Amino acid sequence: NQAYGWHGTRRRCMIGDDLNKLNQFCADSACATCVILTKSFDANYAGKAPGRAFLRFGRAIYTSTVSSKADDYQNSPGSQYKSLILARVVKGTPDTRKVGDKKLVAPNAGFDCVEGQVGQELNYDECCFYHNDAVRPAFLILYK
Repeated sequence: NQAYGWHGTRRRCMIGDDLNKLNQFCADSACATCVILTKSFDANYAGKAPGRAFLRFGRAIYTSTVSSKADDYQNSPGSQYKSLILARVVKGTPDTRKVGDKKLVAPNAGFDCVEGQVGQELNYDECCFYHNDAVRPAFLILYK
């Protein structure tokens, strides 16, 4: 059950601003975009950025099929562009939920991820992964 999911995060450098330097990732450990693009996702970093401590479904890697949802979590100060990561995700069998549970550390037994559905608490879907290997960065999208 493979899909794509949008992920918004901090970008502290100007990667992508200069088309001649597209592969020059920065070494700033606070640049979550370059860390993800060079090392992949790590659920242990979820909610650690200032102002990003709210984790509706616990410490996980959050993605959405809705780019504007991910846009709420991107931050590209100093750049003329905003950025999002489009990731390849393996959902397996999703544990579908309409209400958050901040204490989650994994989906229920027999499920591979938690899928938050639009309705009671969510305006946009989100899919949460507790295993780093289920999510891989595929594309860096820059936009105005």
